[in-house]
Amino acid sequence: MAELTNNLNNLKGKLGNVVFYERNGKTFVRSLPSRMTKKKTEKQILSQKRFAELGRLYRVFAPVLKYQLPKGVYSKNTFFYSLNSSFITASLTSVTVEYEKLILSNYGFKELLGLEITRNDKEVFFQWKPDNLQDNSYYVLCVVYCKGLQQLYATNIKRKELSGTVTLPPNAGEIITYTIGHHLAA
Repeated sequence: MAELTNNLNNLKGKLGNVVFYERNGKTFVRSLPSRMTKKKTEKQILSQKRFAELGRLYRVFAPVLKYQLPKGVYSKNTFFYSLNSSFITASLTSVTVEYEKLILSNYGFKELLGLEITRNDKEVFFQWKPDNLQDNSYYVLCVVYCKGLQQLYATNIKRKELSGTVTLPPNAGEIITYTIGHHLAA
């Protein structure tokens, strides 16, 4: 490692096979690190698979996530990972997701009274009973995830309407349903 002592104070970055960087107000130069050729361990591979699946799930579910981020958390993506990483297991040959357990909201609204979900080939019907959150500012996000298609379909309904319908694409296959109570401002 070499320290630059002339007036090259703002020199930073890579030049050829050396890197210029600043530490404690001084500019330093070092050679680029050599390429790592060490093979990944099984634990690293499994962790990488879980993380990749979390990323894929986040991209799919991002449009319907209703999170109130806790103090010190600045990314919905990071919060999604922290809430849902325990629902993903990986082996060297596969990745398994417990879709029914995924947490898509951390709002504390009470469960929908008498929620019933039914399905036919073209639609999924969500129906619930009245409760004390029936004014115009409370909504229910009715979400259907089609596993085979890896796509999400949703509708946002006023809670006081007491039902919602999500239209399914042809060949929707196995589905997972979610309901998320939220406030209009959320």
